[in-house]
Amino acid sequence: PSSNGKYKAKHIGDFESEGLVTGADFDHNKKRFVLCGYNLFYPFIVVISNIDDLKVIKRIEIEEISGLQIEGIAFIYDNRFYTTNEKSTQPQALYKIILNGN
Repeated sequence: PSSNGKYKAKHIGDFESEGLVTGADFDHNKKRFVLCGYNLFYPFIVVISNIDDLKVIKRIEIEEISGLQIEGIAFIYDNRFYTTNEKSTQPQALYKIILNGN
């Protein structure tokens, strides 16, 4: 919103992520959501292609950074985005992720 105030959130629907979702971004060009999260410190990314039915089209486990508590995600362009993790056994960091395919 462009101004301060009270706003209402509207529940759109539910989906199964198989973990805790900690961040999300929307790809305006491809009209899809990308969410990040973790399950027992195994980071994952979920791609949702349709806001109307919240269909998960892809769930990717990111083994290269296992053990981290992934917290945020932001699109760069196409299938590239940044993700971050909290400080835990490893220092907080920024990662560039490239998805193959959709």
